[in-house]
Amino acid sequence: MENELGKLILRQTGLRLGINKLNELTRLVYEISRREGVTPEGILEAPELKEVISHTRGSYLEKFSRIKKYLISRRFPNASFQDDFSVQFQRLGGANRKSRVYREPFYPEMIYIEESVRDSALAKRALKLYGDAPSKTIKSLKDFHRENRVSGIDLKKREIFIARQKWDFIKPCPCTKKVVCCSYHIVNLGFGCPYDCSYCYLQHYTNFPGIVIDANVDDFLEKIDAYLQNFKNREIRVGTGEFGDSLALDDMTEYSKTLVPFFADKKALLELKTKSANVENLLKLDHGGRTVVAWTLSPEEVAAAEEPGAAPLGERFAAAEKCRDAGYKVAFHFDPIIFYGGWDRDYQEVVNRVFDSFKEIAWISLGTLRFHRTLKPIIEERFPNSDYLYAEMVTGNDGKMRYYSQLRIDIFTKMRGWIRARSKTTPLYLCMEEKDIWEKVMGVEKPWWM
Repeated sequence: MENELGKLILRQTGLRLGINKLNELTRLVYEISRREGVTPEGILEAPELKEVISHTRGSYLEKFSRIKKYLISRRFPNASFQDDFSVQFQRLGGANRKSRVYREPFYPEMIYIEESVRDSALAKRALKLYGDAPSKTIKSLKDFHRENRVSGIDLKKREIFIARQKWDFIKPCPCTKKVVCCSYHIVNLGFGCPYDCSYCYLQHYTNFPGIVIDANVDDFLEKIDAYLQNFKNREIRVGTGEFGDSLALDDMTEYSKTLVPFFADKKALLELKTKSANVENLLKLDHGGRTVVAWTLSPEEVAAAEEPGAAPLGERFAAAEKCRDAGYKVAFHFDPIIFYGGWDRDYQEVVNRVFDSFKEIAWISLGTLRFHRTLKPIIEERFPNSDYLYAEMVTGNDGKMRYYSQLRIDIFTKMRGWIRARSKTTPLYLCMEEKDIWEKVMGVEKPWWM
């Protein structure tokens, strides 16, 4: 497709271009085609572009610049007027083979176990629960990775690696530069997720082919206990959902059976963030009111199309009601909010469903779609029908692709308005957002922990 489109552009414009400049025009024409639902031929034969081509005098560089300017203004009709407007181009195309997208319930294709944790309770549970899955003992994750290099297309395999964590136990949330920090703290129990959300940053962030699960939970408790001593005078929030879903595999890991009672008498709130309905382990635990179970929410159509493998929206609500009835605090995250035609109607419906079902909510967070630019071609290859990529996304101050600033402000303002119409007191915050966006949307409002 890339070669054919490039040839068409050269033929229609009469330009002679190097690979980088041709790539820029190819990407622009392709995205305009996806965004507007018109053919590349229709774009290149537009009267406005033909006038640019026919009336440009001078060098090929000048002609290229004017054509590119026209295409950018058409691709980003609103964002191009913003101060934060910046575009980075990725090549079209992709691998000749496609990685699988998983929509069915999780079952591992292989279980690897480090020698040091071969006799751990976690390893024994995994081998019992997934008795039909082949297993293999490995010396270490490091050795396995050195001997089994994988490409990006292989990074979502359903393989489990049961290992011993040695150094990355708990830390402050590594907020992106230039954004308002929400004072969160991260427990890194494992790495990877059985769900296959199209927008998931792990698709480009990880260099490991499966899900890493840590067996030495007792070491985590020791490190967490020591870490919490630094915050004796204030309550903090601690979560396990940075690099994976907190509950998706809890029937195997049983992390909740250890963590929830541990936090029951701590001056800290444990947040278990999930898109699952896997809450049975939680329902009879002594949580002491110190655990918050939180669900990431999307409109039903978005969840069905872009969050393969995760629980449908109705099952997430049903699981949240079970936890509420068991005395847990519940929270909700609208992150990422995806912009598309009719987004406001769909998201407002979910907001109202939240408040129709729950009178007390620990907190709600809002965050719009954002990702490193290298993720875009991976999404295009693995999820070719994900047209949300062709909204007006530009390169933000943090280097991530985001909606342009005014669109983010509009999205957040509407979401905040719908939430505040139902509750004036539910703690609300923006995730990974710049200070000026926060101030324009939230004013001086901040949740109690900030």
